[in-house]
Parts: sequence; structure tokens; C-alpha cells
Amino acid sequence: MKNKLSRRSFVKQVGAAGITISLGGLTLKAAETKSSSDTSAVKIRNFKPTMAYREIGTTGVYVSVFSLGTGNVKPDVLSAAIDKGVNFIHTSFHYMNGQSLEMVGKAIKGKTEKVYIALKDDFPSIEEALKVLGVPSVDFLLFNRHNAEDFKKELPAIKDKFAAWRSKGLVKFAGLTVHKDTAAVLDVAADAGFFTCVMPSYPPKQVEELAPQRAKLYSKKISLLVMKSKGELSSDDYTAHIPQILSDKTVSTIIKGVGSLDDLTAWSAAAVASKTGLLHRILNGRGLADYTGCAMCGQCEKACPLGVASADIMRCIRYYHDSERLPRMAMAEFRAMGLAADAMRCDACGRCEGACPQGIEIISEIKRARRFLGGSA
Repeated sequence: MKNKLSRRSFVKQVGAAGITISLGGLTLKAAETKSSSDTSAVKIRNFKPTMAYREIGTTGVYVSVFSLGTGNVKPDVLSAAIDKGVNFIHTSFHYMNGQSLEMVGKAIKGKTEKVYIALKDDFPSIEEALKVLGVPSVDFLLFNRHNAEDFKKELPAIKDKFAAWRSKGLVKFAGLTVHKDTAAVLDVAADAGFFTCVMPSYPPKQVEELAPQRAKLYSKKISLLVMKSKGELSSDDYTAHIPQILSDKTVSTIIKGVGSLDDLTAWSAAAVASKTGLLHRILNGRGLADYTGCAMCGQCEKACPLGVASADIMRCIRYYHDSERLPRMAMAEFRAMGLAADAMRCDACGRCEGACPQGIEIISEIKRARRFLGGSA
């Protein structure tokens, strides 16, 4: 990253430009608060003039441009985010060893009318998930699929399942989450005529790589809800990257797990400021240097003759363990997906490294995952 800007320098300069932020008090006041589309006549949940909102597809639902994932969020951060206008929360039955739904349920108790809930379809029972969350229905049910061919075959069953739940009033809109085989899976989703939004892993490299899919989604009025957009960037570099993500009108919101109030303040402020052009001027042309982190593209896994889930292994060791500094979450994900035994099957043939567009030494990373996350070196 060239011309690096620290979060505190960013906060100071944004304040000088007409936005005031208190890292401790979490107050934010923007000189300009309307987004590019006029939302003055639209009813927005938990509306705050200091937050910006965008519509998801053609649903009539406007969500905050910065939203929370709950894979690692803390209760105080979740409450603070709601207080400052965040109105979209993504959660999963398996996050935080099953504790995420309970934590979200407690945080939104008495505030359910202020937020929209997006839930992955990885629960044993949707009725039980709703009970824990304390809501009568899920606003966005996200089908978690990572293989385009399998996804295409499963689409009729997915549509039937969703229709049955919707007839009971348990779900409202359908979406998709995807971690690998991303471009192909997004193509299937775009052509399905069913999904209102898609949530791909979206590290910096994907902004460029998924350009054809973004154009297709935009033409069909399907919104991008981006996750894992920090990739392997530092917190400061990610602050500078946020405006680039939100410069794309296909993106409705950035969904990010947040571990501290400082990060919540800086990242949400960057998201709000980006719509006014203020942040672009503050950064004075700063941009990302060549991104050398994992692109989360899944090419390594496609090239493996043994079918080793190298993309999942890389996500656990490089994203959760290294970049997000969440060793417990990395280990939990690694074990939940059975990756220890999978990693042991790697015979170090090197085809994964030959396919990697980032030139990452994947074999070494697999060995490191064995050592730190489970199994042996």
C-alpha cells in the first residue's frame, strides 16, 4: 500500500472535511448524508442521518452501506453499530460455535423493528433458529453454495424449499453466499430469476476478477452484499479500500465482522464518507498497491487431482488465522469442515501452486495449517 494512511489520521482528516468522529464515543456527523439515490420518501429501518443506505435489488429494503457479520463480533460492538444506524445483520447457526444466533437475539431484543436479519441455510431447523433470534421470520435467507454444477442441479429443490418456508411466513427474500468457484456460481445465480442478492467472498483481487459477473448482476437488479472484503489487508489499508468497493453501484452493503469499537468507527465512517467523494479527496489518489494476498478464487482447488479442499484450508489459515487474528475461529472452521484429514491427503504435487494467480506457496500453507489448526506437520 503506498501513501499509507492510519485510521487515526483518517479520522482527523475526515473531521476537517466536515465529518466529526469520536473513536471512544462513536459519534459521527456527516456534512452530507444523502446517498446518490434519493431515499427521502422511503421508510428505512433504524434510519440515522449519519448513515447511508442502499436498496437491495428491487425489494424496497434499504440497508446500511456498512453492515455486521457475526462470525467474530462482540456484543458491545453489535449494540454500538445498531445505535449508529446499522440495520443489517448477517448470522449463521454455526458461527461462534453456535453462539452467534443467541448473541444476536439478545442484542436485538426490543429492537427487532430496527434491523434486517440475513441467515445462512445451515441450521438444523429454521423454526428453532427463529426462536433463538426472537423474530417471526428471516428477511433474507441465504443459500450457502460453492460448486456451480451442483448448485445448478439443486436449484429446483432450493426454490421449492424456499416457497414452502415463505408460504408459512418464515422467510421473505432469497439470497446466496459463496466462497469458491465464485464466478461460475454467480453466473448460475444471476440466471436463476430467483435471488434478490448474492454475497460472495470479495477480497481486493475479486473487485477486478468479477467484473463480468458484477455487470450481469447489475443488469438484472441483483445486489452484491460483499463479505471478507478485507482479505489480507491491514486495518488501515482496508479503510482506504472501502470507497473502491462502494464505488460500484451493484454493491448494496459491506458485511464485516468487527472486533473493536475503533474498527467499527473507522470502517463505517469510510463507508459513509465514500458516498460524498470526501474520502477520495482526503486520500488524494491513494490506491492499493498490487495485492499479493489470497484472491479466494478457488483455482488451487480446481487444479488438485486429489480434490483437496485447498481453498477452504487457505481461507482458514490465511484469512481467519492470520489476517483477522482469530485463531479459535480458524481452528473451529478447520475442524468443522473436516480439513485436517483432507489436508493430509495433499501429496505436494504442486499443481495448486501452478494454478494460483497470486503465486502463493500453497503447499507450505497447507503444512502450516496442519501444524497450527489441527493434525500434524
